This record gives sequence, C-alpha cells and structure tokens, in this order.
Amino acid sequence: MAKGTLSEAKKSKSVVAVVGNAHLEGIKKHLLHKEQLNDLSVDDLLTIPPPNHNANILITSIMLVPSGVAMALVGMAIWKRFK
Repeated sequence: MAKGTLSEAKKSKSVVAVVGNAHLEGIKKHLLHKEQLNDLSVDDLLTIPPPNHNANILITSIMLVPSGVAMALVGMAIWKRFK
C-alpha cells in the first residue's frame, strides 16, 4: 500500500487515500521517512472533517420524494375507487 501511494505521489501534487486505522503505523513507517513527503502530517490524517449538513438535507430529500409520490398515487387510487 505504501509503495503504491508513494508511486502516485510522484505523479501528482496530492494524494488522497482512505485507509483503516490498522494501516496507520505502516504508513508512518514507510512514508514519513521519505524526503518527498516531509510535509505529510499524521495529525491531518486523523482529523475527521465536520459533517456536511447540506449533504444530509439532500440525501433526506432524495429518500422522501419517492415516498411522497408513492403516497400520492395510492391516495389517488383510493379516491378513484370510492368516488
């Protein structure tokens, strides 16, 4: 994993990798000792960004719209039946 990340870092200005906590020691061991990656901060890797409330609103809306449409269709079908 460290070899692949280092290879990508040589090609790009930045590299973003999502890894499990168990890999952190290996990343520190293999990557932090490379001269090219002196500005890499493990503290930055451990920082969890704040939640994005706009994304939560969007996801909730996407989930609720089909439910609303389904309820409207059922309501119209019931209305037609008893009309």
